Amino acid sequence: MNTNDCGQPRDITSTRREALKIGGSAIGASILATTPAAAQNTSSTSRQRWAFDTGDRVVSSPTVADGTVFFGSHDENVYAVNAQSGERKWIFETRGKIRSSPTVADGTVFIGSGDSTLYAVDAESGEQKWSFPSSVSVQYRSKPVVVDDTVFVSSGYDSIYAVDVESGDKKWSIDTISTNKYSAPTVADGTVFVGGGTKLYAIGTDTGFLGDAGEKQWAFESDEMIYSSPTVVDGTVFVGSADSHLYAIDAESGEKQWAFEAAGAIYSSPTVADGTVFVGSGTDLEEGLDVSLYAVDVESGDQQWAFETDNFVESSPTVADGTIFVGSDDKHLYAVDAESGEKQWAFETGDEVHSSPIVADGTVFVGSWDGNLYAIDAGVSGSSEGSRVTGPLETGDSQTSTTGPGFGIPSSIATLGTAGYLIKRRLAEQESKG
Repeated sequence: MNTNDCGQPRDITSTRREALKIGGSAIGASILATTPAAAQNTSSTSRQRWAFDTGDRVVSSPTVADGTVFFGSHDENVYAVNAQSGERKWIFETRGKIRSSPTVADGTVFIGSGDSTLYAVDAESGEQKWSFPSSVSVQYRSKPVVVDDTVFVSSGYDSIYAVDVESGDKKWSIDTISTNKYSAPTVADGTVFVGGGTKLYAIGTDTGFLGDAGEKQWAFESDEMIYSSPTVVDGTVFVGSADSHLYAIDAESGEKQWAFEAAGAIYSSPTVADGTVFVGSGTDLEEGLDVSLYAVDVESGDQQWAFETDNFVESSPTVADGTIFVGSDDKHLYAVDAESGEKQWAFETGDEVHSSPIVADGTVFVGSWDGNLYAIDAGVSGSSEGSRVTGPLETGDSQTSTTGPGFGIPSSIATLGTAGYLIKRRLAEQESKG
């Protein structure tokens, strides 16, 4: 297996990507209404509900909260769009490309920009609450994580920051690890898990069972860079690596439980649902390409099935009503049966789909390099579920996750990402075993 080409982010390897493609400064907020953009692909119009055109690439993964879709664009703006109609509610301007995905908590949108700033924006009005600047470009793609009164964010270089939710003041930072621009932190049981360089780190928070705030507890090393964002389920951390492996790691000790070898590098972030880990892969190989979505048993690490697309799968999958939804660099969003791996349908956009989809009340939301955020009939009535979808529910001293809520549920959040945070989700399979 050739892994020599796997050590750089995919955005950097644009020459290789172009050869594979198929076809073709003030900061503030304003409230404007627009009509949804026309469909760019007539063959998919029967499934398309609306498309919102930003005019530049949308790699940011959308978040749905209280009937509104929040996302960013390379046009340097953060958008709030009505989930049902596709009409814009507000736009928040920054000074850099938005590759980060938003997190929404307690009426506030948290998102990073290429202008080296983490922003807190009022979810209803689009007005800035505060900004946290960095000396280097933050959240190239990394998604901020909110737990209780703290926002955790990776700088994309060598720091993890803990920032106060209300004030935007720094609580602590750790600058002794090598983070990267892609892996978003995940917080579970008082520990921050994040990829950096070739390692997955576990860092204590001020409530952690592993140690004091900002202290590194353990580091698990892979053979290549970790761009994937970790997910945590029942005491196990799952993360992909450019060394072509999906790893299952004990959250407390950092010991490897198993490693699944794909045919190519894994930039996608894994999702766990109903005893299965779903993750995408994609890289150049001497004998061809690996362009697959994999289903792997959560206990054994054995492959259950693989679904091939026509190009890299850098998008992270989401699960709703027994269907996997994932984007591909072949311009399509795919719906795949979770049990069999059979394709249910494919929706074609105008360019590559790096954005990770989210399903809310039977609608899939996903961004494309063609500049649009799409709302697509999912073919199911439910919402996203599994390990990468959480709603921040205050339950005493801890925070628990909820499966993806829909448009009208107050204080609920449906969110996925090349990043995103994850606490723990009860697996139905575990209940049957107990």
